[in-house]
Amino acid sequence: MAQIRSPNSPARLTPVIIAPILFGICLAGMLWGSSNLPTTSKQLFGTVLVADLVRAGVYGMALLIPATLAVARLRGENYQLWRGAALALVAGGGHTLLGGLVLALNRALPWPGLPPAVPPLISLLYAVVIIIVGRRWFLGDLSIRPQAVLFALSLGGLASAGWAIGGALGTPADFILALLEALANSLLSAVLIALVFHYDQQTPTRHPVRAGLLSAVVLASLAPSLMAVRGWSSQSVILSIAAIFSSFIAGALLVMDDPVAPRRAWRTVFAFFFMAMLLPFAFSSGPEGEWIPGGLPPAVSQAALFSLLAGIALGAVLFGGRAFFGRIQQRPVVLSALSAAGLALIPILFVILGRPGFQPQTFFVVMAAQADTRFAQAIPDLNARRLAVYEALTAQARASQANLRADLEARGVPYTAYYLVNGLEVKGGPLGLRSELARRSDVARILDTPYLRPQPPLTNSLRLAEQRTKPAGPSWGVTYLKADQVWAQWRVTGAGIIIGAMGSGVDWTHPDIHAQYLGSAGNHNYTWFDPWEGTTAPVDTNGIGTHTLGTALGANGIGVAKDARWIACRSLARDLGNIAYYLDCMQFLFAPFPRGGDPWTAGDSARGAHILEAAWLCPTMEGCDAITLSGAIEHLQDAGQMVVTGAGNDGPVCGTIGSPGLAEAALTVGAIDASGTVAASSSRGPITQDNSGRTKPDLVAPGVNILSSLPDARYAAFNGTSMAAAHVAGVVALLWSANPALIGNIERTRQILNETARHSLTPVSDPCGPGSQGQNNLDGHGVVDALAAVQMALGKP
Repeated sequence: MAQIRSPNSPARLTPVIIAPILFGICLAGMLWGSSNLPTTSKQLFGTVLVADLVRAGVYGMALLIPATLAVARLRGENYQLWRGAALALVAGGGHTLLGGLVLALNRALPWPGLPPAVPPLISLLYAVVIIIVGRRWFLGDLSIRPQAVLFALSLGGLASAGWAIGGALGTPADFILALLEALANSLLSAVLIALVFHYDQQTPTRHPVRAGLLSAVVLASLAPSLMAVRGWSSQSVILSIAAIFSSFIAGALLVMDDPVAPRRAWRTVFAFFFMAMLLPFAFSSGPEGEWIPGGLPPAVSQAALFSLLAGIALGAVLFGGRAFFGRIQQRPVVLSALSAAGLALIPILFVILGRPGFQPQTFFVVMAAQADTRFAQAIPDLNARRLAVYEALTAQARASQANLRADLEARGVPYTAYYLVNGLEVKGGPLGLRSELARRSDVARILDTPYLRPQPPLTNSLRLAEQRTKPAGPSWGVTYLKADQVWAQWRVTGAGIIIGAMGSGVDWTHPDIHAQYLGSAGNHNYTWFDPWEGTTAPVDTNGIGTHTLGTALGANGIGVAKDARWIACRSLARDLGNIAYYLDCMQFLFAPFPRGGDPWTAGDSARGAHILEAAWLCPTMEGCDAITLSGAIEHLQDAGQMVVTGAGNDGPVCGTIGSPGLAEAALTVGAIDASGTVAASSSRGPITQDNSGRTKPDLVAPGVNILSSLPDARYAAFNGTSMAAAHVAGVVALLWSANPALIGNIERTRQILNETARHSLTPVSDPCGPGSQGQNNLDGHGVVDALAAVQMALGKP
């Protein structure tokens, strides 16, 4: 930036000194925003609160203290321009401290934290207070030129048009929140950029281009901190990049009038920022950036790049053609026509490209009357037992849902009914429907069912781990559990057992798992279900599902039960699920149905999996509570299906096991490494979400550096308790294959696994509270021993 020389700008205080300071402020804000990693654990309250307060406090005070001193000490007339820049930094630092405090509290509270409207309302209130305090400055000239405001809106739309093309709208409630975010951030940005000239009216008039650039640079330095206080790291960084370069358009608008009048022009800047920020907030989702591996979808990053380039181009055009645009502003009709054409471009592109509109507001209604299927445990024949549970669940749910279904149908509200948990997922409906249904006597509670915003199909998107070569022999997890010794000594390899894989899907063409697929001949009826996208054959765009299934039953040494068979269901598409999708898959793996079949009438429980291998977790942010899926798992246990799931990856903090691992009926597995040490990330008990204090996990198994299958005939090594659970699912398959009399006998199977387990090599001290009967909250009953368990199942000493 060229040096600004005016009566109010001393030569010795040059931009050469100021520029590195502002760059440092910008960089620190970016680093702060990118460090806002997500957390949903109640037990992390103190740690998260302190860490967030320290980050916000250090940034805010480092900005506030020197800037406040500059405002107080720069009294001479020659320093008033720089004094105004310091005043903008003071206001930005104050917002950082206030917004950082709200952010820290929001992230430290259990999900969902504060109501989502609270943070932007705080920012909006902060901006309004500044306007009231400086009302003589901000409200000194109330005249507004409509054509200038329309022009600013069109510039904002052009600068952020990429978001409408590459992003996707959420629900109407999401859009209302986006409006509030845009209002708060745009008003605050306009106020901050205008404060630069609070003490100096002469320089903007004499040197409008230089003054506009200075104001743009000051705001650009603060832009990342405005986004950082929202807490979503991926969205924060991407929106910061767009906002930094939009600041140059704002700087040009601030000095566009002839003569320059910042007291009036800041409202035009507000209009520009409102549109420039509305589209990014409306067409992207902060939570998705934290939940999905790799952050927000590539299209969103491309939209941010478009905003960056548009900001540079439009800013250069406006500064370079200031005289031309000044003359155009004197022709309201021409300016209005150009502005209207610019604004119309966005909806035209939106329609032509066929971008999806608003998504329905969805929620899950849990009925008060839930079935009791414990009677089925006394039925000796497994198929008869499963059928009895299926018929009892569907009959009870159908009867108790009748009135609610009739009500929804009369209103034209779409819904999907479920029987494994007696409930319905409702999609859309009139405003206030959720509250109305919650008051019904036949409704127990209502849960969220979040959905990902629609994006173009993902291709070649698997970048989760470094690819490995095909293994030369059994993996370390297989040998550690002694599964290879079971194959050699007892000729038991899992034959006759069906494992139901539930997670991100499966690549059925992978050579190490293809032959074991029950639909390997190409008939996918009763063997594959994709409630997400309705694919006709098994797919996996994430990789975890293929990996864990390979660990359970893959050939070439990667799997434990290499001759077991499998069916699968895709409950996760881009690593986000919800309770409805999880129930879709649990129902299918319990009672499969043909493509297009009705789960309530076409389900065939005799075709169901013996073991459900759950390579997923359902945290509260996905809508799961402590009891709903636990009830579903209890029904499956009553029907004789073993549910094996990971403990979670939120360790080493105690009390971090969530759904479905917290279910008493689930076989919950923690992870160990090759030395037998429990992985630091493996979640610990006790169970706190339901206030029971029960001891979990049940067992531990290899879950660190596990080499297994990956889509497209690839291999990779992953870490996690899902890998550990897959090992144990394979061991259960070995037990039931060795002694078919155990199939469906969950109690005896768990007893064998517990009694033959050995505690890890690490000395066991229970840092999370006392356990019971040889079980603790660190490694449960210990490490699974497949050889000892099979020998006990066979009655061999």
